[in-house]
Amino acid sequence: MFVVWLMGTIFLSVGLFVCVPRYIRFFKCKASVIGIMNGLRHHRDNDGTSTKAYYEYTVNGVHYQKNTGWTSNGIFRVGKECVVKYDPNKPERSYLPKTGQIINCMVGTLFAFAGVGIFICGFLLMRIL
Repeated sequence: MFVVWLMGTIFLSVGLFVCVPRYIRFFKCKASVIGIMNGLRHHRDNDGTSTKAYYEYTVNGVHYQKNTGWTSNGIFRVGKECVVKYDPNKPERSYLPKTGQIINCMVGTLFAFAGVGIFICGFLLMRIL
């Protein structure tokens, strides 16, 4: 039974760790501005190639430089304009749409639901046995 609780805890924790920060970013980053893509960094491993895109934008005269984090999703072109979604209360918090954020949220949510499902199955097994 310990294994059931452990697996439920792992799935729920990983799911929440992946999706909660992204959901917060989606809900708080409502404003948008045009930024510039100013660099890329590639990483190749057994699973394929991941890219980290560096971008900059200006809000209320303050200049920000951020990156997307490693993603295998998204098409980036250095020197081109990009849409940057940012939090009006904390303009340093931002993200680029269409860079795999929604997919990461969905995968994290599925892991969290799987963890809850495992807990429910464990509870039902305890009641039956």
